[in-house]
Amino acid sequence: MAMEYADLDALDISRLNDPQGKQELASQVLSFVNKNGFFYLKGHGLTGDQIKRQYSIGRELFNLPLEEKLRCIANTEAGDFRGYKPRSTVLLPLLRLFAYVLEIDESYFASRHRYEARGLEYLRYMKYFPRTEAEDAAVNNIWAKGHTDYNTLTFLFHQPVSGLQVQTPEGWKYVKSFEDTIIVNVAYVS
Repeated sequence: MAMEYADLDALDISRLNDPQGKQELASQVLSFVNKNGFFYLKGHGLTGDQIKRQYSIGRELFNLPLEEKLRCIANTEAGDFRGYKPRSTVLLPLLRLFAYVLEIDESYFASRHRYEARGLEYLRYMKYFPRTEAEDAAVNNIWAKGHTDYNTLTFLFHQPVSGLQVQTPEGWKYVKSFEDTIIVNVAYVS
């Protein structure tokens, strides 16, 4: 059976500082959010080397011996699970654009996503291990049930294996992954 892919649109954030581009991007964002809450982000300014470096860091972490990993275990009970990171070059421009779409002060969302504030902004490295046929059958081959993300925005970087699905009016469809784009999932807000 052939995989069915969702028809996601792309937002070229490099056009944000152009007044006409900003208005066009605002219209696109509104359309994406109303369609299914997912879109591709391109023109984000992250180089392929920067993204590959992050994957390399994640691989190194997962390849450490267990006793070494346990030395770095997060103290999640105390809410401390983050380390140093520079200011966002992707998140903050998008947050300003979302505020522009809603016709509110453009710093509204950005001011609520300060790194030093207590919150849930983080970069998560995840590694999924293969399952046996019996393990797959026990959960009907579902790795993560349908859900909505609780973060304002979720950024998903390129993966060579399709696994992410989005719910469309026609049903669940896979999301294609492209090396030069970031898949963006907008949080569900009721």
